[in-house]
Amino acid sequence: MPNIYTFIDYRKYLLEVIAEKKCANPRFSCRLLSMQLGISAPTFVRIVNGKRNLSKKMLSKFTAYLKLRDRAAEYFGLLVELSHVKEPERKNAIYQKILDFRSERIRTLQLPHYSIFDKWYLPVVREIIDTRGSISDARDLAGMVRPPVKVSEIKKAVKTLVENGMITEGKNGRFLSTDKILTTGEKWKHVAISRYQGEMIRLSGEALLNIPKTERDISSLTVGVSSDDIIRIKEILRRTRQEILSLIEHTRDREYVYQLNMQFFPLSTNLKESSSDNGE
Repeated sequence: MPNIYTFIDYRKYLLEVIAEKKCANPRFSCRLLSMQLGISAPTFVRIVNGKRNLSKKMLSKFTAYLKLRDRAAEYFGLLVELSHVKEPERKNAIYQKILDFRSERIRTLQLPHYSIFDKWYLPVVREIIDTRGSISDARDLAGMVRPPVKVSEIKKAVKTLVENGMITEGKNGRFLSTDKILTTGEKWKHVAISRYQGEMIRLSGEALLNIPKTERDISSLTVGVSSDDIIRIKEILRRTRQEILSLIEHTRDREYVYQLNMQFFPLSTNLKESSSDNGE
């Protein structure tokens, strides 16, 4: 059964359950599943296709069938509730509860560990090791980093990551990652993170020139906004980061390490204040 906590959309979870069951039993079908749930096949199809929401009355049937108990059942219920609610404030409150559940499974880095941001390639090395499953040869590892980094620097990076508990050395001499998802949280205040983000912005500029367009997505948008819009847009960006983390956590066959930068910053002073200063 797929891990419920890797999903934000309960329909995608249900589709993954169906896919797993079909893989295990080619005769399995949505009609069979709907019979086991005690609902009609057309109703079930409309639910997974997004044409109908799963009702509160049906919720207990689904959690029982999926064998979701306690907090897992509560989490699934939140996903269902999120699909029903239309009011932005209520939707945000439910979404925050969902993130709180997920945050229990994510390691939040503390200040002593911020040294892993001293060099831009330190998190990259950790992610490569996590993606590959394990690795032992620093020279091979250096060849996987883009843009290239010296083997000597990669060896130092591995040592730093081991010292900070981000990777560990197995009995066979191969290095393994110790956490699936690392985060600084939303309220970091440290110069090391600022330097790291600045370095990643610099690398995105190099990627614009050196990486084929088919392998990247770099775009810009310049718009006029209100103070309320700024708050809403920042919330959208925060949600987007969380949904991308959910997607990646669920991905089974990872092939690359990518960097996603989100920049949202002012390009003018407060135009209303400027107008009043000019007597307009």
